[in-house]
Amino acid sequence: IEVEAELVRLLDVFNRLAWRVARQLDPGYAVAEETFVAADAKLHVDAFENYVRGLVELAGAERIRHLKEAVRLNPDFNPAWLALGRAYFESQQYELAAATFAKLPKTDPSAREAKFYQGLSYFYTGSYVKAEDAFAFVTTILPLPEVVNNQGVAASRHGRDGGPMFEQAIASDLNDADYHFNLGVSLRRRGDLSGAARELEQTL
Repeated sequence: IEVEAELVRLLDVFNRLAWRVARQLDPGYAVAEETFVAADAKLHVDAFENYVRGLVELAGAERIRHLKEAVRLNPDFNPAWLALGRAYFESQQYELAAATFAKLPKTDPSAREAKFYQGLSYFYTGSYVKAEDAFAFVTTILPLPEVVNNQGVAASRHGRDGGPMFEQAIASDLNDADYHFNLGVSLRRRGDLSGAARELEQTL
């Protein structure tokens, strides 16, 4: 497959190649080529270049520098916002990470991933109410037991009863000791000593 264009239309080349590969793999692929290409019509080549450089850069500071430049050049470039949030998170700049993940709209395909890491970022900075809300967004779409458990822990940290969430996590994964331990602590706080002992035995 060959596609030719001027350098300033480099993204058109990438997208046309991608569309043709998709059509070869799936002849029934229903999206028209021009529609496929138009999805990145507002994306500047220099923003895409900085995005790619940010993904492959090994040094954390340089990765962040390139990704910040990518979103400066294209403020609506959601993959770059996600990558920048991950870069802040990996460098333990959790407040910046949480603020960056918030840039992705809830309708974006990566919103679940962004909200999950935003929840962790809030948790690590002690913003437990915001952490619970972020995890709750994820669990309404994809109720994975590890996320439900995180939601319960965040709820417990700001005085709410996380027990029902721990029970939900256990129902999905009976063998995870952390879920039983967290439920045991929650039951102890309720005054249910026998229930707490049962869950701690399961933990052991």
